[in-house]
Amino acid sequence: LVGCITDRNDRLLAQADACMETQADSARGLLAQMDSVLTERQQARYALLWTQATHKCRIPLEDDSLINVAVEYYSRVGDAHLLAKSLLYKGLVHKQNGEIELAAEAFVSSEQTFTGVEDDQYKALLFNHYASLLAKQSLYNDALTYYKKSYHCKLRGDSIHYVVSACSQIARMYEIINKKDSAEIYYKRGMHYADNTSRKEYLY
Repeated sequence: LVGCITDRNDRLLAQADACMETQADSARGLLAQMDSVLTERQQARYALLWTQATHKCRIPLEDDSLINVAVEYYSRVGDAHLLAKSLLYKGLVHKQNGEIELAAEAFVSSEQTFTGVEDDQYKALLFNHYASLLAKQSLYNDALTYYKKSYHCKLRGDSIHYVVSACSQIARMYEIINKKDSAEIYYKRGMHYADNTSRKEYLY
């Protein structure tokens, strides 16, 4: 019986992960069907996926207690990729709740853990949110650095829309620090990419 429950939970976790990027609400629905008897590995995976789906659905999370289950487990077992993603979402929970210092700490830890990991999509997400956090603190030069990091990750991706958004963010930072020529370069670059796509896709 325990083996059957474990297999069913693994299937639900896999299905939730598979539809996460395009149907986060469906991912939450699948995760809600899981049996309460979970292995430690399943608890960590559930914690990350539930936090991820909840954030994508723009539903507030009160604190980081759930995502910390994933952070602790992946840190202990040495899974750098899933630890980096867990730290990213830990930062997003804190950012959502206005806990700037805790968010920054988690984002920095995520960046360090992502070193050597190939995942431009989530690195771009990390850099974009960290840049936004820095900009809110009027640290515009630092924000510009991270928006550029996000831009380069997005260039290696398959969505031109993300690149257009990144160009706009970089241009805005240049405007704020009164570098109008550089701002114009990135606005024009964004318009060039925009002319080559009609797709509207969003990275949360």
